[in-house]
Amino acid sequence: MPIHITGAIQSFGLLVALEEQDGGDFLVRVVSENSSKIIGYLPQELSRLKSFTDILSQEQADNLLDHVDFIRDEEADPATDGPEAFTLSIRPPRSISRKTPKLWCAMHIHPSYPELIICEFEMNEDQIYPLVPPNEETPEPPEDTLHSNPTQEEYTESTQNTNILENPGRVVKELTGSHRVMIYQFDAAFNGRVVTELVDPRATKDLYKGLNFPASDIPKQARHLYKINKVRLLYDRDLETVRLVCRTIEDLEQPLDLSFSYLRAMSPIHIKYLANMAVRSSMSISINAFNELWDLIACHSYGSRSMRVSFPIRKMCRLVGDTASRNIERLSYASRLQARKLINTVPTEVNHSGYIVASSEDLLKLFDAGFVLLLIRGETKIMGKPGQSQEALAMLEYFRMRKITLVITSQDIREDFPGLRYPPGFDIIAGLLLVPLTVGGSDFIVFFRKGQIKKVKWAENPYEKFIKEGTEGYLEPRKSFKTWTHEVRTPLNAIINYLEIALEGSLDQETRDNLAKSHSASKSSIYVINDLLDLTKTEEGRDLIKDEIFNLPATIREATDYFRGDAKRKGLEYQVIENPGFHNTCMGINEEYGKRSLT
Repeated sequence: MPIHITGAIQSFGLLVALEEQDGGDFLVRVVSENSSKIIGYLPQELSRLKSFTDILSQEQADNLLDHVDFIRDEEADPATDGPEAFTLSIRPPRSISRKTPKLWCAMHIHPSYPELIICEFEMNEDQIYPLVPPNEETPEPPEDTLHSNPTQEEYTESTQNTNILENPGRVVKELTGSHRVMIYQFDAAFNGRVVTELVDPRATKDLYKGLNFPASDIPKQARHLYKINKVRLLYDRDLETVRLVCRTIEDLEQPLDLSFSYLRAMSPIHIKYLANMAVRSSMSISINAFNELWDLIACHSYGSRSMRVSFPIRKMCRLVGDTASRNIERLSYASRLQARKLINTVPTEVNHSGYIVASSEDLLKLFDAGFVLLLIRGETKIMGKPGQSQEALAMLEYFRMRKITLVITSQDIREDFPGLRYPPGFDIIAGLLLVPLTVGGSDFIVFFRKGQIKKVKWAENPYEKFIKEGTEGYLEPRKSFKTWTHEVRTPLNAIINYLEIALEGSLDQETRDNLAKSHSASKSSIYVINDLLDLTKTEEGRDLIKDEIFNLPATIREATDYFRGDAKRKGLEYQVIENPGFHNTCMGINEEYGKRSLT
């Protein structure tokens, strides 16, 4: 079932879907089964009402009608503005002796059901589901799921308040009271990265800044929902949901779309995911730019006590997200305008020839490029220092023949341009931005970026799939978020294993010798890599001492066999002389910074 059609909501609130009749009455078409706990009326009692306004005073009925008129305005759009929030008081049944409950109401109309008015209610003062839990000032022991050992600099960056302009999370943290607020940014493949965070260290020791999360953690269907429902809240991961009760079978056959709902129940997989992170309550604020999900502001609370945000504060958080979205687009447009000024090839009074007016330094800085290649009226110009001009010229000829008329970008030219042929291969150029300067594509400018080695810290192995036992193809959310980096020795170990399997088979002597040399070379590479990794450990303050027993003559023979072929080709005599009195078995001790002694 699609995640926006759950048939259930979070039980701290109430949902009622109304249909206005010709006479002005409002029939209750759908209601959540917890209505009695919130307002004192059973679902059956609400369905029997001639009009929902029968349980409102005249003043509150007028209040409801005013907001119905407001959300029916042609400019009202829940995707743009979200539900309309206001206060509403409902008269309790005569059998219940209590004050008229004052509620927050969030109202919207879904485009798929223009005849239905979806109303969501939360208690203004809720003792059972409070906004802030009691004894909040006495926090529980902090959660620690990563068991990491951050540096003092990392700890300071994630836990100390910074300038409001440098860390927008501070604004949201002040509004919501969450223990953690982090900015989660998506790349082109929708992998996410925590670019900044503000954490209350009394609640959690886990620091996520700099960690990357694979796109599979937020699948496409969920990303789409984040894009249109910009504020999503989970009050308590352990709180049971309540079902929606329909008035008729016809209502049941057309499930209610809760895409814009504040109270929609969340996916069980998402809830398990949060539980694995030890998160009790969560809220997200979407930042959209150019009709795509750009960032998420994620708010987390920890411990055994739930925390939530009222409808009006959620509305304010939505404004924060919308402001951030507009600023991203505004900055992008400003960069485009600056680019047009610098790359204006149309003759003007000032620039009679129509040549590009920017300096090479301006262009390189503007696009963060390593070098620029320009083709205008058959003339070629290279700006910057390409390092290997032949690669740039090969790219020039390729694009000249293709006559591309659209702006294109690439972060991997081998994958994006399979038809590109250059026998020596591309060692310098890795990514590019091509901007056509004429309608036919004969003139263009290309900004090139050189390849860069980038270390990515993943929150656990992004390639590992978690399958629930006893089920087929049922994915479980990841249970660990510890930092994971891909080590180059992993594929080498696999190569060694395959070579050992091959050597066990029936082979001619020449093939066996070649495989044995490959096996030995691979093992040597593993040793070198292990030593480099050990040196890295010493820089982190870890102990490097490691005792290993090995066969010294065999090790020497294995190391020197590489040179026999070279010596033979050069006509050199090459011998390794072993002392018969030397002990074969030795112990190697790695001492400070890799210095090795033999005993």
